[in-house]
Amino acid sequence: MQFIRPCRSLDISLEEIRTLLQLRASPEAGCGGVDRLLDAHIEAVALGNLPFSRYD
Repeated sequence: MQFIRPCRSLDISLEEIRTLLQLRASPEAGCGGVDRLLDAHIEAVALGNLPFSRYD
């Protein structure tokens, strides 16, 4: 929960959180996946195009 609550406060979807947790479990994969996911989320926030509800 210490990871999920801050993510949710940033309107990160549960699906995105799941992906971040999977990426965290595979550190050998590097940070590219995390960077891409967060860059896409930041762009969606900037454009006001969040495809999910804050409470999904």
